Amino acid sequence: MKAIEFKNRNFKIADLENVNSDIYFSIQIGSKQMNFCGEIEFNITVENGDHVIESVDVMLERYDWEHIDVNGFLNKRNTKLICEAIESIAMNDPESFGFDMEAYENDQMEWHADLNAQIKKEYARSNNY
Repeated sequence: MKAIEFKNRNFKIADLENVNSDIYFSIQIGSKQMNFCGEIEFNITVENGDHVIESVDVMLERYDWEHIDVNGFLNKRNTKLICEAIESIAMNDPESFGFDMEAYENDQMEWHADLNAQIKKEYARSNNY
């Protein structure tokens, strides 16, 4: 579990953990806490024949309020700060956030093999082979 402090902010991310591509954490303001979950998506490109992680996107959703009176602090600007902080951590250590490049590359190879087989099948059908 990780914690992230923000300079000049009265909140912090606590108990950041992930399960596969899902993340769970709490926002703490003093003794009050709001729980969140989200999803991490790694954006992959191909450079010189190799798959490379280009960027990471975090999508958040509120799933539990421990204290409903904590309201309004999570505006768009703070949400962006939180997402960028988590994205930075995930980009530095993608494997700890559930990303497996070998499994991704195997999935891509299988997908391309299936697509090529389908194209050959349709080509053969259209040419009456």
